[in-house]
Amino acid sequence: MTVTNSRLKFYVSLWIVLSHIATFFGVILLRALVLPNANILEIMGAMIPLFGVFLIVIIKDTVRGREDLSQGNVQTLQMVTLTFIMLGAYSLAVAVTFLMVIFQSIEPADLPKWLATIESAFGASLGLIIDDLFGGKTQQADAKRARRAG
Repeated sequence: MTVTNSRLKFYVSLWIVLSHIATFFGVILLRALVLPNANILEIMGAMIPLFGVFLIVIIKDTVRGREDLSQGNVQTLQMVTLTFIMLGAYSLAVAVTFLMVIFQSIEPADLPKWLATIESAFGASLGLIIDDLFGGKTQQADAKRARRAG
């Protein structure tokens, strides 16, 4: 299967937004069912800054580009695979952390620290991927091609 730059951007955008929405709802459910005394703002506060940055970049690119998903440069198998491994690992880490709280393997009070650690650990690598797809190198290459064509 060939994955274009535009299609990979779509998959990454969708995964990041949906995984964070699922995480926020997971936190709400944890509070309602397992941790009635938890400070929900503190827990979500561990995730909002990085998600906010990613969301701004994604929305800005979406509004600017509105690309045909079948168009654009084809991404390497390595880039596509690495991207999905990182996104999957992030989602798995959050899900396992929630399970650890439910099964009392970690203290509920430590949940914000765990989520902040996950966001930081994966945020750096996902940040590089997002920069490559939504800004940085990709936008510079597109601008260079446009100058040569024009």
